[in-house]
Amino acid sequence: MSAHTPGPWFTDDVYKDDIARYVMSDLVPFPHTIARLELGQDRAEQEANARLIAAAPELLEALQSLLKWAQGVHGPRPARINYAGMDVARAAIAKATGEAT
Repeated sequence: MSAHTPGPWFTDDVYKDDIARYVMSDLVPFPHTIARLELGQDRAEQEANARLIAAAPELLEALQSLLKWAQGVHGPRPARINYAGMDVARAAIAKATGEAT
């Protein structure tokens, strides 16, 4: 799988009367559309989905950093690590990057 569009990503939530919400990257010379969500009857839910999608690059980076720390790569780790939580983190990273778990 190829790499995802680099972050940061943002939503066009400035235009509250639109019928769709766009998630875009901040590529130069113009933004690149990542996703378009139809607002329809479940407007609040779709706007929340757009915010979640826009946060994806930062969430992936944070999760990768947390997993490295939990594995002891970035210094000492607590004596008790929730290994089930690490499995969840690995699964989420694999889903985001298209890698096998």
